[in-house]
Amino acid sequence: MAGSIPATPTTWQGVNDLTASGVSTGRPSPGAMPRKSSVPPPQPPRDDDTDRRSGQTAGGGGGGDDGNGSDRTGFDDPSERDFPDWVPFRRADVRELGGNDYEHFKGTDGTGGGGHHHKSRIPDASKFPVSVDTLEDLQAVQDSVLANYSMARFDDEYESYVFRGLVDYGGNRMVVDVAIDRWGTPRTIYPVNGDNVRRNDKRGRDGGLVDLDLWFLDNWEPRKA
Repeated sequence: MAGSIPATPTTWQGVNDLTASGVSTGRPSPGAMPRKSSVPPPQPPRDDDTDRRSGQTAGGGGGGDDGNGSDRTGFDDPSERDFPDWVPFRRADVRELGGNDYEHFKGTDGTGGGGHHHKSRIPDASKFPVSVDTLEDLQAVQDSVLANYSMARFDDEYESYVFRGLVDYGGNRMVVDVAIDRWGTPRTIYPVNGDNVRRNDKRGRDGGLVDLDLWFLDNWEPRKA
């Protein structure tokens, strides 16, 4: 029903096998979610980043921005391929990444979470390949996911909207999740699996590769044994 969060995860754009130049968990919760344009909620202060991110580590890619977002997403019209009605913001509303986001990406923001940079020692964190190294790289990956995501859902535990998609960046294909709060502020971005994606063990040591598995473009949960 339009305006409501679906009772099951929604596949929105379908599976996309993308390139870097053109180039997207919680359980859904019922209830109406007003769009940002109709009922704007108060904006949280930016110094709330530490509290906002804490806990959402998730086991869980493009080009630079010219100021209007068209180069970031690959679409000139920001209303094209937008989000489902139950998401309270539009793609054009999503804030660009900044220094706090990069610290979270490296695992150095003090929350104990994040740590999806290839040099991270955060326990249980999934890590991007070395091609995703700078803030600009991370922005490119996020833009690619949001422009071409395959699934979206609401994570009620962290009150985030999670978008998943396939990104080809730096010669590596990856299934990536982007989590955004209800104000359109990014919370975290991490690889689910992919080429040269790795995961740390519970002590923060490298635990090996997490190979590309396209099953997760259509499924939030692993295959049943």
